[in-house]
Amino acid sequence: MTLAETDVIKHGNVITYGNLKTFRDTSEKIIEQEHRLTCLNVQTFCLVFTTVLIYVFSIGFGYCLSVLYPEFIRVFSSKSSDAALIQNLFTAFNLGGVILWNPIAVRFGQGVCVILGSCFVVAGVFLAQFATSIWVLILCIGVIAGIGASITSFGPKVLINDIFVKWKQAAFAAIYTGPSIGQFCFPYFIECLLEQYNWNGTLLVMSAFMANLIPCGIIIYYIEKDTVSSKPLTESSSGGKLFDSCVFKEWRLYPLLINGLLIAFSVFVESNFLVDHMILKGYGRATGALFLSYMGLANLAGRIVTLASKLIFHSGNCLIQITVFTMMIAASHAVILFTGSYFGILVGAILNGFSLGLFFPQIPVILLEIYPSELYGAIYSIWNIFLGVGFCLGGYFGGFIRDITSSYDLLFELAIICNSIMAVNFFISGVSCRKICKKQCKNKSIDG
Repeated sequence: MTLAETDVIKHGNVITYGNLKTFRDTSEKIIEQEHRLTCLNVQTFCLVFTTVLIYVFSIGFGYCLSVLYPEFIRVFSSKSSDAALIQNLFTAFNLGGVILWNPIAVRFGQGVCVILGSCFVVAGVFLAQFATSIWVLILCIGVIAGIGASITSFGPKVLINDIFVKWKQAAFAAIYTGPSIGQFCFPYFIECLLEQYNWNGTLLVMSAFMANLIPCGIIIYYIEKDTVSSKPLTESSSGGKLFDSCVFKEWRLYPLLINGLLIAFSVFVESNFLVDHMILKGYGRATGALFLSYMGLANLAGRIVTLASKLIFHSGNCLIQITVFTMMIAASHAVILFTGSYFGILVGAILNGFSLGLFFPQIPVILLEIYPSELYGAIYSIWNIFLGVGFCLGGYFGGFIRDITSSYDLLFELAIICNSIMAVNFFISGVSCRKICKKQCKNKSIDG
């Protein structure tokens, strides 16, 4: 049967003019496009869910090291400053070590890097159980596992930036629930393992938990292969690059980089030293681990609030918002420092966790407020490098203060000052962004 050129064929809501072959071709294209959109929706959900799991292990493990920190000091009779390097080098490499993966990421993509990084994390934590000195622990956990964790944490963010368009802010807020879940679940679990199996057995069990990163990396690999490589809806914005010197041309980057250095001296004081602070106050390691879990629960609540706000309000000046959250973190330091009681420290820890939950999901978004999305991978890797350098210095400095003063009071005082400086830097950048947005809106209205 043939149809004339002027015949009309109705297919659902689609009207096709022409012959039967044209109709079939159009129908096949529509079905293929719908299939690709459905697959992409499933893949984006899997990407977000898998990234949350990765963050539970790769970043959540860093929080539980603060429970092991007093145990390492006791077992190896080490200085607090040396033992603090384990957690802070792990976090530093976790944040700044991503630049080491740049050649592999450009050549093979983020998925392969995540798989290799997962193997590094498992190997580092597993080998740490055989340590005979604090420096072996620093090498295995702080360096080897930290370098592996860097790409497992960073690679999925690049893919989310490449794939998501409308719901990008919500996706970033969603994946940042992972560290909160890890902080809530792991500290008291680590305390129970220490009671049952000592520190060696605890690291063995945790290496088995870290092995869950490997299948997550495989999922990331196939998602990247099916979405970014084939570019079903949009071009890959990053091109796999994790460094680009052109990002240094924007002046608003520099206040943010200063804040990256100051974060380790201010924002993470409780996360790193709360357990040992509780021991020095006479409350015991178990109570400190419990408080750290409470912090994780409050942190999760803050991130859920952030996620809900991103789903409801798709836009907003995040630099102004993060200024307020930075001052909330400073207030939590003050509560812990000036009360010192069981209830006061508990309130300060919960306030700190909730404030962190509001604070950290804003970081990827504020970088997107300053830079176009195609530079996201490069700018975020540079931010992480400065953050990592800050952790190297800040963690050692915190342990050094404990060694010379036998307390963390001076560290909390300095943290309040650093938070105030950070708030000023965020506010200056936020006001500048707001002026630029108003100017762009005014120009558009004139052109219209």
